[in-house]
Amino acid sequence: MIITDRDIIVYQPEFSGESLNTMKLKLHVPSDDVFKQFTNDMLSHESMSCIVASFDDMEGWFDNNEEGGSLNSWTIQHLEKLSNYTAQLMEAEGFHGFVYTRKPWKEIPWSDNNSLIICAINPFNIDAASFFLR
Repeated sequence: MIITDRDIIVYQPEFSGESLNTMKLKLHVPSDDVFKQFTNDMLSHESMSCIVASFDDMEGWFDNNEEGGSLNSWTIQHLEKLSNYTAQLMEAEGFHGFVYTRKPWKEIPWSDNNSLIICAINPFNIDAASFFLR
């Protein structure tokens, strides 16, 4: 709801008596604090698992050669394809999350110059019901 930018309207039932006929729907507008709490719950350590897979440069695929002060075009293209493919595999397996790559500047001496960062979110670990009832 927060991430997909969808317009969602939530109504809470209210009863003025004990009969179902007395039910009215009241618009529920969560406060900013509720949204902050929900975001904190969603991005908590209990709801997310992340791994970093690091690997060395491979000449012609992932390397530190630069073009005009930036990464060369093939390195950008191959790292982008790697992260996109990984995200598609996650989606095919039913995992929710995000994937990105990291490439430090060539001046930074790292043993592994490339990293694939994979984060999976467990949406069932988020107490969404309490979000709407606050």
